[in-house]
Amino acid sequence: MDKKISIKENTKNEIQKAQDYWNNVLKQEFDKETDRGAAIFATSLFDAALRNLLIGYLAPNTNSKDEIFDGPNAPLSTLSSKIIMSYRLGILSDRYVRDLNLIRKIRNEFAHNIQGCDFNHSGILSRIQELDKSSQTVSKLNIMKGLKETEDKDSRNIFLQTCSWMLTEIQNKIEKLTPLSQASMEFGYIEIETIRDFKKFIDKREKEKEKKE
Repeated sequence: MDKKISIKENTKNEIQKAQDYWNNVLKQEFDKETDRGAAIFATSLFDAALRNLLIGYLAPNTNSKDEIFDGPNAPLSTLSSKIIMSYRLGILSDRYVRDLNLIRKIRNEFAHNIQGCDFNHSGILSRIQELDKSSQTVSKLNIMKGLKETEDKDSRNIFLQTCSWMLTEIQNKIEKLTPLSQASMEFGYIEIETIRDFKKFIDKREKEKEKKE
């Protein structure tokens, strides 16, 4: 019973944190943008957030340039590749990844339809409705505010509020990640000055083995 209460309380706290993030940061930026601008801006934030998430998890890069992320042939240069890698590493859930791909497809829809395209465009609206059905972020926030579940559920608000919650969730994961450490040195790279020293090392190891036997 206590565990269930704890889970519910944690969920409520996470939603509240997302709401605060929305009110204090994202909403100010989104309000300045058209629907197209908001979609492109939000997607760029996800791209940067996933990069930070992966950098925070992977073993540290020893080069000045990060060849995993930077450059036209870098394996994680695109948003799509970052989404896939985050899922395959077990950092993000399948449902979260599904919603990330919906946001990516909404951005692509805006990119391919230059004129007369907004959050109520049929192809975009259907994906926003899928987002709403998946996380029900706006309904949850409305309940927390004491409002009806259906209030403020226009397509733009659903998109922006959902993005706010999802970006906050990535930030939470970044803060809780335990990064991978560099691998220990393989036997062939043991720091030995000369081959003669290496022979001495082998002889010493053999003698120690004989004593044990």
